[in-house]
Amino acid sequence: MKQLNTSLPVTVYADSRQGGRRENQDSCAWGDTPAGFLVTVCDGMGGGPSGKEASSLATHGLLNYIIEHGEEEKDRCKLMRAAIESANQRILDAVEEDSSKKGMGTTLTALLINADSAVVAHVGDSRVYQFRHGCKHFRTFDHSLVFAKVREGEIRSEEEARTHPDSNIILRALGISSTVKPDIVELAYEKGDRFMLCTDGIWGMFPEKKIIAMAARTSVLTGAVESLVVQVDEEGFANGGGHDNLTLALLETKTNSKKKEKMSTRQQIVFYILAAVCAVSVLLNIILLVRNRPGRNEVGPTQMDSLVYVVSGLKEELQETQTRLKKTEENHAQFVDEVKKAEGNQGKISAKVNQEQSNINQEKAERESLKAEMQGIISRTEKLKTMSAKPGLDAANKEKEVAAVRADFEAFAKKARKADSIDAKNILSWLKDDIAKQDDVNYTHKGKASTAGQYNSIIAAMKRILNSI
Repeated sequence: MKQLNTSLPVTVYADSRQGGRRENQDSCAWGDTPAGFLVTVCDGMGGGPSGKEASSLATHGLLNYIIEHGEEEKDRCKLMRAAIESANQRILDAVEEDSSKKGMGTTLTALLINADSAVVAHVGDSRVYQFRHGCKHFRTFDHSLVFAKVREGEIRSEEEARTHPDSNIILRALGISSTVKPDIVELAYEKGDRFMLCTDGIWGMFPEKKIIAMAARTSVLTGAVESLVVQVDEEGFANGGGHDNLTLALLETKTNSKKKEKMSTRQQIVFYILAAVCAVSVLLNIILLVRNRPGRNEVGPTQMDSLVYVVSGLKEELQETQTRLKKTEENHAQFVDEVKKAEGNQGKISAKVNQEQSNINQEKAERESLKAEMQGIISRTEKLKTMSAKPGLDAANKEKEVAAVRADFEAFAKKARKADSIDAKNILSWLKDDIAKQDDVNYTHKGKASTAGQYNSIIAAMKRILNSI
């Protein structure tokens, strides 16, 4: 996982993994441009390394174009369209230069965000989501065969399309034709909104409700990213390990955009209540004014009954509207409670995953440290094998080094929990023997191997212990 740095008041993290494939053909690029912060995610396709090259050409081509032309083109939707066309041409040029790359292409998603608004673009079946208050607020519509069938009613639901055998067939991509048709939209955003760009390796693994729960309702952004990639990988490997590359970028806003949306449903309800209250108030004042105005005939009984009937009807409508609003607020409160519970559970899962990963990393580091220590002892024992034991200084030095090696090995065996093994006991016993302090020149004990030969046996035992760590 990597944090994507930007000068804008947003927080962004991204992660890309190989999944169960031989290579990762997804690409992600980002950076500040004159038109705002850009992040783009692409899913390459094509034989050999061509898929990776196509996605890389698209992501970096898009970023470079917007950096170069962001000042001169003020309409950011037009800028995005021109940048996608330029990236498409870069892939076509690469194929023209090398015919072996024919057929390579890529999907594309892009988010260009500044203080004004967020411009979203996509080609193919990689997606962009906008989440608000833990719910899906916007999502791109896949350019795929199965989603076209959903639109036409041939496939009943998007969930059925997700698991359909033809779900990998896309209808639009970069690098396929000289013309490319991206869908581009400009969106308003609020403080706390999240935008997620992801390849089908992410959204294709689970039902959309589960994706939304992890991406939109996990309180910490890093936890959301980690939960998604870890659970997708775990599910993929549990089902044979042939799952697709998986890449996502998740961005959270810290302010409201200057662009505003139309009135929400809740705002409309409040507006209608206030309007009804005002209408009732005005009508009552008119009635009172007519009844009490000097020099005027009083309103007759029939007229008054009609007015009372109208007011009564307005009051009933007002009460019904207030009841509906109260029910909506209760549902909202219940939803918030459920979201908080889900966030708590997700946080516990994330903490457990982090702890288990930390334990694995610590255990791995301890094993590597023990292996390095054992390698050092073996290396020193190799030197002892050829070290002279000529009477005098040489013999004293060899005896001293043998004692040091024995002490170090004894300490190692305890740390590695190998002290009770047969090999460890034989090594310690042999290093106590006088033969360890001799050499082939002055050792002539009949019926036994030479000093060097016995050292070889001890070194072999040490290597067996090393391989068992």
